[in-house]
Amino acid sequence: MADINYLAVLVAIVVSAALGALWYSPLLFLRPWARAAGREPVQNPTVYAATFASAIAAALAFGWWAGPEPSIGEAILDGLVVGLFFVAGSLALHYAFAGRSLTLWLIDSGFQVARFVLFGVVFGLMG
Repeated sequence: MADINYLAVLVAIVVSAALGALWYSPLLFLRPWARAAGREPVQNPTVYAATFASAIAAALAFGWWAGPEPSIGEAILDGLVVGLFFVAGSLALHYAFAGRSLTLWLIDSGFQVARFVLFGVVFGLMG
C-alpha cells in the first residue's frame, strides 16, 4: 500500500462523487434510471455513506492496481478493463438473474465504466 498515490486517490474520490451526482441527476439518467428500476432514488444518509465508502475502496484498489506512476494510456486502459470487464461484467450476471432490464444495466454499468476510466485519467495525470 506504500506505492499508492494517495493524493490521486483523494482526487479520484472527488471525481467519482462529481460524476455520480451528474450521472444520476435529471440532466442525464435520473428519470430513465427511475423508470428502469421501477422506483424513485433513495435520498438518505445511509446511501450516501455507502457510496462514499465504495468510492474510497474503489479508488484505493485502483491506485494499487495502477501502481505509483502509470502512463496515461496504461491507466486509462486499466480503468476501461476494470470498469467494463470486472464491474460491468459482474453486474450483468446479477442483473440477469434478478430480472433487471438492459436499460438499468446500461445506466449503472455505464457509470462504473466512466468512473474507472476517469480514475485512469486521474492516476495517469498524477502519476
